[in-house]
Amino acid sequence: MKAQTIPGIEPVLTFRVGPRFLGISISKILEILPTPKPTPVPLAFAHVEGIVEYRKALIPVYNLGRRLSVPPNPSASSHLIVIRDGDASFGVTVDEIGKIISQPTPADLPAGRPVQGLPPGLLQFAADDGGSIVPVILPQALLTARDPIRMEA
Repeated sequence: MKAQTIPGIEPVLTFRVGPRFLGISISKILEILPTPKPTPVPLAFAHVEGIVEYRKALIPVYNLGRRLSVPPNPSASSHLIVIRDGDASFGVTVDEIGKIISQPTPADLPAGRPVQGLPPGLLQFAADDGGSIVPVILPQALLTARDPIRMEA
């Protein structure tokens, strides 16, 4: 059974972190840049790469692979996705930028179960991209938990 497009669900940008593709609502994205070298922040969590200057403001940069406990891929060329979610502006590094799903349809999934290893609290919804499931993350949820998020196999 094919899911129907639901009004109010925005286009999604997909990106790869380790072996998995994830997504984020386009409305949260300010810009995509080559990853700059951040200035380290003493005593920061392991997933905080540091801070960078973005349009005359300092923003924190989070390594999404470390945040999700995904082993690093040294051959990947990383990108910085600059995000604004509510009052927070920050950057996340990802391994690869994918594509835009202009009319995402929610996937029909069992309630309360992880999607590609992500706990349900991190998901806005799971998009059905022509048969593959793309978890669409809530950016603010990545910032609130202090411990590493372990993606289940």
